[in-house]
Amino acid sequence: MGFSVGLNAYRGCEHGCAYCYARPFHEYLWWSSGLDFETKVLVKLKAPALLRAELAAKKWIPQPVAMSGVTDCYQPAERHFKLTRSCLEVFAEFKNPVGIITKNFLVTRDLDLLAQMARWRGAVVNITLTTLDAELAGQLEPRAARPEHR
Repeated sequence: MGFSVGLNAYRGCEHGCAYCYARPFHEYLWWSSGLDFETKVLVKLKAPALLRAELAAKKWIPQPVAMSGVTDCYQPAERHFKLTRSCLEVFAEFKNPVGIITKNFLVTRDLDLLAQMARWRGAVVNITLTTLDAELAGQLEPRAARPEHR
């Protein structure tokens, strides 16, 4: 699956990964790329509705969409807001393929939808695994799932 379009329902990321390349984008909001990036997460509540409108538009050309191209769509905030799940429901409805990149065990919550989409080759999930060393992972990715849970 090649991706030219991305969807991020969250801006900022609670995982707090030391190496995250998305941190500087918070500076455009006059917030720091340090602690603000990890604690001031913008939640795009209209993401599922905007996605539905985009996929329904006559101008939309069906193509794979990447989720988590910038921040993890299964970060802790997803437990409450369920925006990723809602977006997956929209992708399934429109039979539009989606690719996910995550380091969070929470992805397993949506196995029902992902399995349904996989039947028509509509979903791919990539798990980021920086290291197998749980102690080092805790230092690099303090609030992400430990390697043994990925």
